Amino acid sequence: MDSAVRLTITHEIDRPESKLITAVSGAWPSCLSNLKSLLETGDVAITTHPGH
Repeated sequence: MDSAVRLTITHEIDRPESKLITAVSGAWPSCLSNLKSLLETGDVAITTHPGH
């Protein structure tokens, strides 16, 4: 796509209501936001994770 990059992340598990999927799904938005900021500006936007 010209100079754009597409990243797709899929987590699957054969357990309904999986705590693992819930945990990783909650973490990906901030991780990807940081990756975007790092690629665009050379610096990360979020340096700590809530609850850690």
